[in-house]
Amino acid sequence: SLMVMRRFLASRVRQQVARPCVARPCFRPVASVWRGDNLHECLIAASQRSFSSEPGKAKLEKTANLVIAKEANVGRVAGAIAGRIRDDAGCQIDCIGPGPVYAALKAINIASEYLAAEEKHAGQTLAFLTEKVVRNPQEAPSGRMTETVITRLHVMPVPAYNREDEPAELIYIGADTNAGLAASMIAQVFRNHGAAAVAGMGQKSIVKATKAIAIANTYLDGDAALKGKVLASAVRSERFKEGDEERVRMVLRCLKADPVSK
Repeated sequence: SLMVMRRFLASRVRQQVARPCVARPCFRPVASVWRGDNLHECLIAASQRSFSSEPGKAKLEKTANLVIAKEANVGRVAGAIAGRIRDDAGCQIDCIGPGPVYAALKAINIASEYLAAEEKHAGQTLAFLTEKVVRNPQEAPSGRMTETVITRLHVMPVPAYNREDEPAELIYIGADTNAGLAASMIAQVFRNHGAAAVAGMGQKSIVKATKAIAIANTYLDGDAALKGKVLASAVRSERFKEGDEERVRMVLRCLKADPVSK
């Protein structure tokens, strides 16, 4: 996945160098990040920055999706998400591997807090839909087919939910939980209560939870419980006591949202 990220960045750099009438100073913002060897900053910069054809002036031009690297700075990603929600009322995040997915969820949680403090987004929270995107299927020298799998998160603002409406019991998912069985439980709880909340601790558990919710969405497709909508997830973190120790878990609240156009 690191090689895929580096190829993406290299292609972006080549595109900028190939453009006519681009003054050399325009290239420096990305070049300086690259020399710092911070891959996640390079990817964020490359996904957001384009260059003006007017010499000496650079402009920001957003690409379709944000790209999250393994060691992403969560605070910076949260700021990028919030900015896109303000401007476009939606955001798509591409992740390769569980680490970037986990970082993206933490960033969505922070961005939701940023936006909730603003008048325009008062009474709202951020929710996301998960899409699996397969790119570059090809045959390896061994004869085995290889491909790049991207987890795409479609992020959108939705009305804030009332936690009192949640079922009393959270659905706990661990790293070794069967995602299909968990999906069946999520779908059943959602049918009965019109809401469900999934909790986990750590990267493996939370990524498994996102997979289970995506599968539950297929189970509920066309179900009266969704009424033509889809199953989205709002993310929050909460502290709890386990014995004498205070711990933190991530909770994914399942709720209804409008389908997104792809």
